[in-house]
Amino acid sequence: ITYSNITTSSIKLSWDSVRAIQSYGIRYRIVESSNWTTETSTISSISLSGLNSGDTYEFQVQSQCSEDAISSFSSSLEFTAYCIASGESSDNEWIQLVQFGSIENESGNNGGYADFSSWITELQRDSDVEIGLQAGQLTNFPKYWNVWIDFNHNGLFADAGENVLTSQADEDNLTIHQFNVPASALLGETLIRISMKYNQKSEACESYAYGETEDYTINIQEEVSNGDFIPIIGK
Repeated sequence: ITYSNITTSSIKLSWDSVRAIQSYGIRYRIVESSNWTTETSTISSISLSGLNSGDTYEFQVQSQCSEDAISSFSSSLEFTAYCIASGESSDNEWIQLVQFGSIENESGNNGGYADFSSWITELQRDSDVEIGLQAGQLTNFPKYWNVWIDFNHNGLFADAGENVLTSQADEDNLTIHQFNVPASALLGETLIRISMKYNQKSEACESYAYGETEDYTINIQEEVSNGDFIPIIGK
């Protein structure tokens, strides 16, 4: 069983197909809860939504070949829905522009948090990546940029090396930064979180007074063509 496309409230789960099945039975619950939620699927994958951000879930699947031929449930796979990080107020400063890989998003003020996880770009494993960041603001407040990537796809940003960028800035000009995608990063899709917080470094999972957070998805590959990248504005 594998999982992909984790967000703060959804996930895609996949498993090896079984010949001659009518359907698959799926059940999942928050770890240590006594209540299972059950679903069915006629294909060997399912997308689940309505998850609680930050909670860890366990998932099991069974094959159903007929009414009288149903397998036992598999052992559990655990996964964590990503936590929410948000500025309580983005009236005075917000994330105006994010640019890296093939993503260029001039999003403007989104009220403290924006889920752009449907925006996907490929990044190459064992490479340095340029990222352009620009704040929108009413006054030149001091701020910190932070970027996290869930390299091991476990739904957390707390592992060593996953805080790939911390940078202080005072102006609202576009600034160019660089982070590394390590050779140890798992291949496939995972979340990248970008945070801009007033006056101090933010945590990956926190509600803070002033600023904004945005989430995107990256697809880590062994090799990416240069044609998949866009130039950084101003370079």
